[in-house]
Amino acid sequence: MARAAEKSSIVMTPEEAKNCKTVQCNCMNYTDAEGKQHSIYMPAGTLEIASKYFVENNFEELAKFPAWAGQQYTEKDYIETKE
Repeated sequence: MARAAEKSSIVMTPEEAKNCKTVQCNCMNYTDAEGKQHSIYMPAGTLEIASKYFVENNFEELAKFPAWAGQQYTEKDYIETKE
């Protein structure tokens, strides 16, 4: 049986943490009230609202998101942090 790593193998120096690129996740998998599984695509900037709908069990609104089809990140999806 596999064991989870006790420590993260990703280590960033404080300087690296000041200058990095990140993205919000763009895919959500969920099971609706009828037990049907869904995978949706969340365009940049929609993670918070999709998460809100999920927490509220608002499957009607989640169903309005495009279906996940392996969409890739684009350069505009990245958020740069610079200090």
